[in-house]
Amino acid sequence: YDTLLDIVYERFIELSKKKKRFGLFTLTLDTHHPNGHISKSFNSRYKDGSNPILNAVACSDFLISKLINKIISSPYAKNTIIVLVSDHIALRNSAHSLLTSKIRVNGKIRKINRRNLFMIIDPTGNQHERANIFGSNFDIGSTILPFIGYKGDIGLGRNLLLNKKRNTSIKQFKRINKKKLKIAKIEKTYIMTKLKHWKGMAIKFWDFPRLKNKLEIDLASKTVHLDKRKFKLPILILFNEQLLTTLKFQFNRNRTQQSLIEQLSEIEKDKYFILIDKGTRVNTINDKFNGEDFYLIAGKGNTYTKMMKLEEKQSFSTKEINKFLNKK
Repeated sequence: YDTLLDIVYERFIELSKKKKRFGLFTLTLDTHHPNGHISKSFNSRYKDGSNPILNAVACSDFLISKLINKIISSPYAKNTIIVLVSDHIALRNSAHSLLTSKIRVNGKIRKINRRNLFMIIDPTGNQHERANIFGSNFDIGSTILPFIGYKGDIGLGRNLLLNKKRNTSIKQFKRINKKKLKIAKIEKTYIMTKLKHWKGMAIKFWDFPRLKNKLEIDLASKTVHLDKRKFKLPILILFNEQLLTTLKFQFNRNRTQQSLIEQLSEIEKDKYFILIDKGTRVNTINDKFNGEDFYLIAGKGNTYTKMMKLEEKQSFSTKEINKFLNKK
């Protein structure tokens, strides 16, 4: 871990000397549950050293602080923004009981509020501000943008510092049920409005593409091309009337369906299909199929309309595919 941060600093200096904009990202895993990992260069411990994850946190705190101070002290600090962020709250570890307990603060017992860390450090700034704002990791990108010379929102996020009236502190959020419902409605409206702009892209991403031109098979590489999409054999391709595709592979098995043939036996009656597989796995359909040769089997539901042994390279147009499937 200490070696990693030395490399990060060297890379920071190298990129800074080029006088071009850059983003340098580093992932650290030294505080990973359950016990963490302490670097060799760290000789101290947290209190009596009996809790391994707290020792790892102390080590991480020391080494990250050291890196940040080196960057701030460098000649490139004035053109640099440092962001320190956690990806999730700590999972079960050797300090889990402490994280879920209550602590005494100024004579009062308080429950620990666990939250992610999101810190933006501007080496040229002398002021600091703690924003106790209701937000999520979605908001990190948008909140960073103004610090690096941009404006706008990214994805489902928004700049948490832009308009604090639109945001709500956790304390306010929990105050009364009526207030919670009002805030929840505002948050939901915001997210749904953002999602509307993604609707077309999301549908396109999850949609099953239609076979438009041709299906190509290359037995040497054991691949099949559905137009520009490339997949490994064996494969079971399901079609609807418009040749929209759903693909199944050997790893799509479960307790009752261990092979593509068994998956084929349970497809809907109105589904068209093309199965491309070895003779050893499809000879239950035709005992004349040879072991290592590949075969194409087409049909609808539990009816087979085409069976053929495949050559090393073959290509079939959508017109031929419709004919295989006995589609009118």
